[in-house]
Amino acid sequence: MENKEPFKFQGNEFRFTENNLLLRKKSNRLLKKYFSLEAEFTGDIDTKLIDDYDIKLTEFYTGRNQCNKMLEQELSKDEKADYEIRLQNFQNDIDKTEAKKDADLKVRAIQSQLDKCRGLILTEITEDYDFIKPLFDEILIGDHSKLDYGSDEIGIFIMEVITDFFGYTLKSKNKS
Repeated sequence: MENKEPFKFQGNEFRFTENNLLLRKKSNRLLKKYFSLEAEFTGDIDTKLIDDYDIKLTEFYTGRNQCNKMLEQELSKDEKADYEIRLQNFQNDIDKTEAKKDADLKVRAIQSQLDKCRGLILTEITEDYDFIKPLFDEILIGDHSKLDYGSDEIGIFIMEVITDFFGYTLKSKNKS
C-alpha cells in the first residue's frame, strides 16, 4: 500500500506496511468489528424511508447507465433519439428523487441519528487499546515505542490512521 505522506505523531513518522495481504487480513478484522458495532448501535433505527429512496435511485442510475451503454453502440437515428430521451428522463428522475430525499425532514433526522452512531462507533474503536495497539503493531512501520497511548494527541493520530485504513480497505476490496 502506498502512503502519500507518513502519519506523524509527536515528531515521529509511521507508514502502513507494504505487505498488502497482511493489510487485507487486518482490514477484515477491523471491518468485522465496525459492522458488529454498527449492528449494535443502529439496529433499532428504522431506515426504511432512506432505503426506499435508495432503491428508487439505484433503479434510475441503472437505467441511465444502460442508456449510456446503448448510446455507445451503433444505432439508427430514431433509436439514438429514443435512448437520449430515456437518458434525460432517468437523469430528471434522479435529480427529482435526490432533491426530494435531501429535503425530506424525516430522512434528515434518520441520517443524523445514523451519523451520530457512526461517530460513536469510530470513537469506540479508536479508544479500544486492546484492539488498536496490536493492530497498529502489525500494520504500521515506525518506532512503536514512540506511540504514547496515554497522550491527548493519540486520538487524532488513531483517527487519521483508521480513516486512511478504511479508505484503503474499501478501495482495495472494490478492485477485487
